[in-house]
Amino acid sequence: MRSLGEAATVALSWRPMPTRHLALRHRHQIALAFALAVTWCSGQASSDTGGRSLNVGLVLEQVQLRDDLVRPFRFAGPSGGVSLGFAHVTAKAEHDAQFALGLAYLTNSFGQESFAFRIRGHYRYLRSLSSAPATMRVSLGVAARANWLPTYHADWDDAHLYWFTSYDVGPTAKVQWHSLGPGSLLLSLDLPIFALVSRPPRYRFNKQDELKSLGYWFAEPHSDLTLATLTHYKALGAGVTYVLHGTGRWRLAGSYTFDLRSYDRPVHVSTLAHSLTLEARRVW
Repeated sequence: MRSLGEAATVALSWRPMPTRHLALRHRHQIALAFALAVTWCSGQASSDTGGRSLNVGLVLEQVQLRDDLVRPFRFAGPSGGVSLGFAHVTAKAEHDAQFALGLAYLTNSFGQESFAFRIRGHYRYLRSLSSAPATMRVSLGVAARANWLPTYHADWDDAHLYWFTSYDVGPTAKVQWHSLGPGSLLLSLDLPIFALVSRPPRYRFNKQDELKSLGYWFAEPHSDLTLATLTHYKALGAGVTYVLHGTGRWRLAGSYTFDLRSYDRPVHVSTLAHSLTLEARRVW
């Protein structure tokens, strides 16, 4: 099959002749050039507004934790990790999934040290409110999120593991501007309305947890999962992402996300995370 340039050259290379003869003699070349042009333009539009993408990123975070099971101190510090995501966007719907794993180093005002795994993920399903592709796309849907924060307070209680685990569900919204400078801008908002939450017991009757077992760090934070509503569990997630468009299959994206969670059983606990992510995206 001829390329768009070749077809266009052939279609425009005839010598002047009456219009009806020109149309009849070169109708195949004209039709081919038109079809290739339409296909090429459609491909350009779909690469910016739809398709599939696989994302790999580096994550830097600032994490704050206040857990009254320890003491009413605020622990804060940096976290670093990696993320992996997948998205499938069509004219009407969008599927968005992501998983991130990081390690946080936290201290309080007295210099006491703590270490935590920062594990989180989400799946969002959204429906577009626009009837056709446009400069701005508004979508509404539902989001299911997972957040684990198993924490080892080395200087406060080196014998026990603490955690704040939640699996929450609620409405989500996204606004996207497809052509903003050399890329596109996305704003997202998550408002969970109920969750399954796990927390350590208020009183510990064992002297030592199995902290040397890696499996314990992932199994114990899922013990006694309890259904919680907005009465006891409150959360808010928001983000802004800018995606640089390219001529090939790769895209570069940078994002900032804000994540706040709090729960009052058995005593108050809250976390706040500010995240910066740099992603490479492979689209097709």
